[in-house]
Amino acid sequence: MMPKQATNKRISQYVKPDEAPLYLPLGYIDNSRLITNFDVRGLVDGQRYVFQAFLAKPPTTKFKQGQPFTTFTIIDGAQYPSMLQFTLFGDVRPLVEELIALPVNTPFFVAGDLSLNQIGAYINNAQIIKPESVGTIEAVYPGIPSKVKPENIKLHIQKNLSAFLPVAAGKVRSSLAKVFASNADLRKYLGVKTKTLEQLLVSVHLPQTMDEAEDAMRVMQRIGAVSAASDLIELARQASAPKTVAPITGAELADLVRHIPFRLTDEQEGIVERTIRSIRCGELLDMVLIGDVGTGKTVCYAIPASYVATGGGRVAILLPNTNLATQIYTEFCSYFPALNDRTLLVTGESDASNETLQAASVLIGTTAMLFREVGLINLCVVDEQQKMSSLQRTQLCHQHTHQISVSATPIPRTTALATYGAVRTEIIRHCHAVKTVHTRILEPDQFQTLINEVLWTVQSEGKQALIVCARKEDSQSDDDQAQVQPISAEEAFEIFNQLMPGRVALSHGGLSQEQNQVALNAMRQGEMRILVATTVVEIGVTLPDLTYAAVLDAERFGLNQLHQLRGRLVRKGGTGFFTMYLQRKVDNPHTRERLFTLTQSMDGHYIAKQDLLLRGVGDLRQGSTQHGRYQGLILNAQVDIELMEKLVVELA
Repeated sequence: MMPKQATNKRISQYVKPDEAPLYLPLGYIDNSRLITNFDVRGLVDGQRYVFQAFLAKPPTTKFKQGQPFTTFTIIDGAQYPSMLQFTLFGDVRPLVEELIALPVNTPFFVAGDLSLNQIGAYINNAQIIKPESVGTIEAVYPGIPSKVKPENIKLHIQKNLSAFLPVAAGKVRSSLAKVFASNADLRKYLGVKTKTLEQLLVSVHLPQTMDEAEDAMRVMQRIGAVSAASDLIELARQASAPKTVAPITGAELADLVRHIPFRLTDEQEGIVERTIRSIRCGELLDMVLIGDVGTGKTVCYAIPASYVATGGGRVAILLPNTNLATQIYTEFCSYFPALNDRTLLVTGESDASNETLQAASVLIGTTAMLFREVGLINLCVVDEQQKMSSLQRTQLCHQHTHQISVSATPIPRTTALATYGAVRTEIIRHCHAVKTVHTRILEPDQFQTLINEVLWTVQSEGKQALIVCARKEDSQSDDDQAQVQPISAEEAFEIFNQLMPGRVALSHGGLSQEQNQVALNAMRQGEMRILVATTVVEIGVTLPDLTYAAVLDAERFGLNQLHQLRGRLVRKGGTGFFTMYLQRKVDNPHTRERLFTLTQSMDGHYIAKQDLLLRGVGDLRQGSTQHGRYQGLILNAQVDIELMEKLVVELA
């Protein structure tokens, strides 16, 4: 076991002691309702209680799909005891041994949601809690994935809360003083009449009641919204005062587009001209290029890249996978043949020496470039930026590197920066091909409808269909309690191959690159009519005859992923159909809202904005997190994006 001092030092790397009071909980567990008599006539169905319990008999363990679950029967301490049951999943043998070994008349405590039905009473979401937790409101904190457990974060905050409370409160006051003219204005905005900031921070972490916790959290969330708005305003101010770098003068635009086999639209031409103008004038470029699948984003960054290369500069174009890198490399070489001998494809299989890499004018490849000595780069383009971390996106850059991030649906943080002027933004709104894609949701009892639609597409329409699955092969779900396991690609392949033997292809990450390429080529050549795949087909895959796509267990996918998958349809124009199938009933309103968003719009920019509203801004300044709760002055604040937008306008 790691020494306590070392543990504290490790946690302090992620949550500094003076920031501990500003590290908000995710929520609270109400352990205040203690029940010692299990007579349910006075209890409320669905309410969370803490039950003081005794074992009625030894627990029984059974197995489902190879996973153990243990059923407990408990009684109260009444003369004529009442009985309840609950189930714990996973291996709980040490807990069972501990409960059986309890001295006579020594209770233990079970917290959970009471469920009343015709069969009897049951405790859902049950957990055994410590006696000292009974009667309390427990704050629940996020851990640091793969770094620090939530319970250690909690201990760290409790240890440092009192000592660093004045420092944290002072930091907040100093920040808010830049926004509000007076303390009265601040109190009015926050809706606080009497409590001090120190008292509010104590209430957030050590509340006596749920009402106290929720009131304090509401105030801290509003402070977070002010801080996020202030960050955006400051970043926008910095963006409006661009840095200067050495100008680059490349070939004339007319010469650069000579071999491009289509005429640029006015929209594309304007973006290219503005981008080149910045590079030629020595204005450091930090740009986001947004455009849906098929709008011609590639040519909008490829021409400026060739401009830099013909002007003696060096370019890196970073892509998320080998297939897409190869595709872009091929396109680039066909557009700019004069640069072919100075353009290099860099993937995990590349064996070029560091000298060869540093001699190339244009490097096009995957994240394999990040592990090579590529030399100084004048322009770094990151295509499909939502697939990269902030570190990956900037690793090839230095302080004088022009940057272009490209996406159909940028990650929430980038969307926020682009929306509020904190980063230069170019948007392509028009598509070369005219297409319409009808999007809908199918419920669990409509799988046969999905099958019929696939067969109609293939047999009657003579087109191709895509089936996308959340996992590649059958295995136990991450959720041991899941009643319905996701349909794997292997399982879906068997289903559709029985319907159309020998006409179904399979592609997923468990297959070799060669096997996946064979499957895609068979689809492109028309030998196969149905492709069953995982998200390996999300980007960089063009199938001309693809008019129907269905995503199984669609609730497991993000908005960006779903929109990208929909973008595979009717790439050359026409009418397509996109189906999101729910294998199990989905009641979560946030999940349904996310899926419903796709049925309302084909606009990737709009969808990215909705993704921001649903998932949060993350870390605006440092980019350590690209979405989720705000990480700034107030850590883990669930910022109301609409309130943040209003504040940006008012404060600016």
